[in-house]
Amino acid sequence: MTAIDSAAVAAITAPHLLYAFIWFMPDLWRKLFPKPIRAFQLSASILKVLQALAFFEWYSVKSREEGLKLDLLKVPIGQWGAFFLLVFLGQVLNIAVYRLLGEKGVYYGSKLGKKVAWQKGFPFNIISHPQYVGAVLTIAGPLALVWGQAPRGTVTLMGYWAALYVITAIQEQFL
Repeated sequence: MTAIDSAAVAAITAPHLLYAFIWFMPDLWRKLFPKPIRAFQLSASILKVLQALAFFEWYSVKSREEGLKLDLLKVPIGQWGAFFLLVFLGQVLNIAVYRLLGEKGVYYGSKLGKKVAWQKGFPFNIISHPQYVGAVLTIAGPLALVWGQAPRGTVTLMGYWAALYVITAIQEQFL
């Protein structure tokens, strides 16, 4: 594994380590931050930006190493359709979760001492862990777009990224 591979894996993993830390040690998080939900939101947002930047840097470096140049004009219409559909569905789920749960619900308010009502409406009435399913669909969208023009390791790295959401969902469901 190269340095750029390690950096990308670390950046992609970081938000999930934050989620696990807060999930398993909410009292410590509350002691560290007087506004724990706001601190979680800010920390998660920063880590998400770093995650995306690290992935794009990895993709750029690997593409240059392999002499690849993404030509969006050569992407078949079906791949464009898959891209837009996956990202659209992913974001519909994410937005619906945020609208239903609000900041307190999305950022583990129930673990951080806030009352969060249990929700059964859309999208929770059609799928378990809709926010994480939405994230995975959103990750799959760009993968569909670059399919056939991406450097080696792209599917593996994005699969790892998706697997982290599965692990986080299992952690929240059973632990």
